[in-house]
Amino acid sequence: MSLNRNVPLATGLRYRGQGPMLTFVLHRIGGLGMAIFVTMHLLASFFGGDVGRSLNHVYENWLFQIFIFFCVLFHAINGLRITILDLWPKMLEHQQEAIWVEWAVFIPIFGIATFVIIQSALGLVMGARNQMSFADILRWGFMPNANHVQDTNVPDLAPWENPFWKVTGSLLLLAAVAHGVHGCVAIADDYIVSERGRNIVRILSIIFMIAMSLIGLYILWTS
Repeated sequence: MSLNRNVPLATGLRYRGQGPMLTFVLHRIGGLGMAIFVTMHLLASFFGGDVGRSLNHVYENWLFQIFIFFCVLFHAINGLRITILDLWPKMLEHQQEAIWVEWAVFIPIFGIATFVIIQSALGLVMGARNQMSFADILRWGFMPNANHVQDTNVPDLAPWENPFWKVTGSLLLLAAVAHGVHGCVAIADDYIVSERGRNIVRILSIIFMIAMSLIGLYILWTS
């Protein structure tokens, strides 16, 4: 029997698939959340000024940070579970147990991180950086360049300006954008019934991927 992917969004949302369906939905929410964060960060860095400051205020808010941490952590752990099951298909018969292990790993890590983020928002703790926030950590990790280090305790910015970190940041950028666009296309294929609608999403996704890649590379290599 062939797989019928022509399932409208309204029908898909009414499906009750219990544990596997919940992780399926949350995985996509996590991917979309990260895509929103990366897009906001790229646009904030590219435009700067009032636009950049306004976007910075949004993703430096502690509530947004908790949401983004949820997206990053769940997407990573669930993606690892999917990868393991793909590599060892015989483990699929233990899929429910794998999901329970996933939640057992996710819940305590997310709980501790949420506690730390809230404490940081209340000014009760400080990280290795001055006034470090989770948004700062993500920005630094995703695009390790001098602009993300200049307001820290690091005394010498020169090492962060060398070609190694620019190449590293470029590869991370391209991988993240490609992965995100592929996820958006997969979601469109799941819930958009018409072939025309799917093609429109693919075209828009390609345009978005090229635009974000060029903006990100420009920021990395000119900063």
